[in-house]
Amino acid sequence: MQGPVDAASVPATEMEWRVHLAAENPVKAAFAVMLIGCCLGAIHQVTGDGVHTGIGLAVFLFVLAPFFYPIVYRVDASGITSKVMGCSRHLEWTRISRYDVSARGVYLAVSSRSSVFCDRGMYVMFGRQREEILAGIKAWLEAGPGITGERVSR
Repeated sequence: MQGPVDAASVPATEMEWRVHLAAENPVKAAFAVMLIGCCLGAIHQVTGDGVHTGIGLAVFLFVLAPFFYPIVYRVDASGITSKVMGCSRHLEWTRISRYDVSARGVYLAVSSRSSVFCDRGMYVMFGRQREEILAGIKAWLEAGPGITGERVSR
């Protein structure tokens, strides 16, 4: 494993990476599958109906999609894009006002104030490539104007 990578030494180049949380955490994935199975069994036991159980399964898969399905991130000159289950979301570099780094990812905020309800930023997960991805994202952020520094939360 490499040590920290300095963002100043990394040019702002296009990057693409994939994060599959269930594959990276097989014990958590097995526990989640067992928990979902128990919940679906309880739904079927209470309702006695396969339709409600199917609806419950669809809700679980939708809510837990970022965990069970791979997320593909792409960084280029226009911004950063995330894709999961065929749905994509793009955030332009010009809209980002600040970023907060955590142990598992970086939150790119579009508002300079912290707010639970109003901010439509994007949380970008590192997967197993934390230092390289963080350095690459910082290189793009530092190339753009008006972005305030990082606030680290571990």
